[in-house]
Amino acid sequence: MGGTLDQDKFVAVVAEKNENNVPYVPVYYKSRIYIDLSEPDRYATNFEQLLRWVYGEPVYIKPELGKKPAFLVESAAINFGTSTLSRRALDDVRNGKTYSRGAVTEYFDVVVENMERFRLSGSEGEFDDRMIENIDQFLPYRNEAIEMFQALAQYQSLPDVPKYFHHLFEGLMPYMHRPAKMSGPFQDWYFDNFRFVVHELFLYVITNLLRYENFEGVGYLLRTPYYTPTSDRGTEAESYVEIRQHMKSLEMRNQRLKLQRLSLRADLLKQRAEGFGFNFTQLMQADFVLYLRSCFEVMRQDRTWNRWWPETLVYSTQPSMRERGLFEIFTRSRSQKYFDRMKVMFDVDNKQEFDSLIQLYQEQPNDLIPRWQWESIDPSVLMGYSKMATKP
Repeated sequence: MGGTLDQDKFVAVVAEKNENNVPYVPVYYKSRIYIDLSEPDRYATNFEQLLRWVYGEPVYIKPELGKKPAFLVESAAINFGTSTLSRRALDDVRNGKTYSRGAVTEYFDVVVENMERFRLSGSEGEFDDRMIENIDQFLPYRNEAIEMFQALAQYQSLPDVPKYFHHLFEGLMPYMHRPAKMSGPFQDWYFDNFRFVVHELFLYVITNLLRYENFEGVGYLLRTPYYTPTSDRGTEAESYVEIRQHMKSLEMRNQRLKLQRLSLRADLLKQRAEGFGFNFTQLMQADFVLYLRSCFEVMRQDRTWNRWWPETLVYSTQPSMRERGLFEIFTRSRSQKYFDRMKVMFDVDNKQEFDSLIQLYQEQPNDLIPRWQWESIDPSVLMGYSKMATKP
C-alpha cells in the first residue's frame, strides 16, 4: 500500500489495567497517547477528552486579551470560568492536601457567582427551546460539579463535607426565583433553567453520598434549613423540598410539541445520566430517599403540601423496573445492622416509625403518593417494608 497512514486517526481507549496499574495496550502502542476509562473517579473527565478528540474540539484554546482571559474555554457558548478551579480542587481532594478546604470553597463560591451567566434573556423563538438549549450548554459544567461531588463523597479527606454542599445550595437556590434587581413584568417560568440544573445537581449530591454510604451526610442536608434571600420575603429558612420547583416551560413544551410524555423532566434527567458512569437507578434511589424523608416530615408536622415530588420515579412504574427489584440500600436494610446505619437519613429510631408512615399512606393515598396520570408507585414495595430489619 502506497503512502503513509495518518496515525492521528486512531486512539486507544483503556478499559482496564493489570495488578501493577499498567494499562493493557498493544506493545506497538505503548509509546502513544491513550485515553483511560478504567478509573471511575476520572471517568467523566476522560470521557470528555475522548469526545473532544473525536470531534476535534481542543480542551485548550488561545486565550483572549484583556483583564479576564478566557483560557480553558469549554466548547459551550457560555464560559463558566471554573475549569481551572475545579481541576485544582479535585487534585487537592484526591491527594488529601491540607489546603483542599480553601480550594473546594473557592470553587463552589465561583459556581454560585457565575451561575448568573446562564440567566436567560431575550424573547426570540420559543422559550422552552431556549431553555433546553441553555441546560444543554450547562452540561459540561454539571459534569465538572458532579466529579467534585463524587471525589468529596469518596475520599472523605475533608471534615464536614455535607456543610460544603449545604453552603453551595444556599447560594444556588435564589436563582430559582425572581432576583431583586429584576424590574417590570415577568413570567414564573423565566427561571426554569435554574430550577432544572439546581434540582439535578442536588440529586447527584445525594446520589454520591448514598453511593459511599454517608448516611449521616444525607441526614444533615435533609434536616438543616437553607437560609436563602428572596426578593419579596427577605431571608427565609427553607426546607430541602424547595429545591424541586415546578417547571411550567416543560409543561408548555409537552403540549406544544404534542409529546404526550408523563414527565419530560424525568426524561431529561434520564437522558443526561446516560454515558456518565452513573446508573439511572442510583438517581431514582436518591429521589426516593428524598421523597420518603419529606413524607416523615408530613407525618410529624401534618403538612401534606410540603413534600418532595420524586420526578424520576415515573420510571419505577415500568415493568422492567418492577422486575429488577428494590433499590440497593433498602435491599441491604433487611439487615438490622444496616437499617440502624441508614435510619439516620429519616431521623427515626426504629422500624415502628416506618409502620406509622405505611399507615399514613393507607389513610391518605391521594395526598401522599405521587401519580402520573394512570401510573403510580407503592412506597411500601420500593422500600421493601415487609422484610426491613428482619435479619441480624
